[in-house]
Amino acid sequence: MHLLEEQGVIDGYVALLNPAAVDLRFTAFVRITLERQDKATVEHFAKEMEKAPEVLECHLMAGSYDYLLRVTVRDLDDYQRFQMETLTKIKGIRNVETEIPLKRIKQTTRLPI
Repeated sequence: MHLLEEQGVIDGYVALLNPAAVDLRFTAFVRITLERQDKATVEHFAKEMEKAPEVLECHLMAGSYDYLLRVTVRDLDDYQRFQMETLTKIKGIRNVETEIPLKRIKQTTRLPI
């Protein structure tokens, strides 16, 4: 294990929590379109997402939108608070589209190696 850590194969260790056990039952996938894709706007949005504890994943995308987020909160009201108090206050956002999953089929942290 130590050798794998030194080689950068192992990034770190975590405990996987049951979201429902800590009252985080609501997940949303959020597509963000920026007003511009210039370096300053892209970097500003990324820095804001790094500060948001509700955002478990943030990916800069190629395609029809700029960022894809995975957000986990208590419930729909909590998501609305996050959207109104965090997302809509970030300069440079043109559009926010929220997708709400009905059922999780698969979620893993295992890599296929």
